[in-house]
Amino acid sequence: MHHLYRKNKPKIVTVGFICTLLLCSSVQSSEPDLPTLPDDFEERVLRVILHRPEIIVAALRLLEEQEASAERGSAFDENDPTRAALFDRTLHGAISQERDPLLIEFSDYRCGYCGVASETVQTFTDEHDKRIRILELPILGEASRKLAKIAIAVRNLEGPFVYYDFHMALIEPDAQPKSVTLARRIAEEMLIDFDRVLRETQNPDIDKELRSNMALARKLGVSGTPAFVSKTRVEAGLQDLQTLNEMVREDDQ
Repeated sequence: MHHLYRKNKPKIVTVGFICTLLLCSSVQSSEPDLPTLPDDFEERVLRVILHRPEIIVAALRLLEEQEASAERGSAFDENDPTRAALFDRTLHGAISQERDPLLIEFSDYRCGYCGVASETVQTFTDEHDKRIRILELPILGEASRKLAKIAIAVRNLEGPFVYYDFHMALIEPDAQPKSVTLARRIAEEMLIDFDRVLRETQNPDIDKELRSNMALARKLGVSGTPAFVSKTRVEAGLQDLQTLNEMVREDDQ
């Protein structure tokens, strides 16, 4: 799962982790039954980290898993009017124009987990008549933002169903590298005028929509992608088909 506010900051996180580890190691316990740390303990820790940097990666992955676990199952306040307002087929990102969406997905084209999730999302939407609302949440830098603006421009010009097919083709994990060049190739294969799409990306309403998506993600407690929202739950990270179906079934109870 990729998180908000972390783009371009992995080195800061890692250094902070090391500093915290060393600070904790330098504090001598006052408890009589705990051993006193050796004088060279900090040096030993640094030596291990320098020779086995994968420890840091493993620790950060564990932290992400713990955060995702804490976010799982978070529910809407039943008295919050936001809940019902999100699931309206007239809102941006809704694919079906005949029935309201059952599920909302926040995604980023350069998020590998979103690509992995796309097969499950495809199956869900096939089973539920495209009753999904896809919200572009480009949290992984300017390249992600460019792709999100292109996708929204496609939706503005070609409609939600063409947008959905374009979105799924672009986010598919084997479609690499995620770039404007790839987006152009997909668009041309779909007989979409890509130069017209690029002109549409200058529409200020697209930037407004992306800001709206970011604000909504924060309101819902969504801190990364992918994230799935039903009327009763918010689930962060990769989810299987059973979980997505359970989320929408709970809404009917």
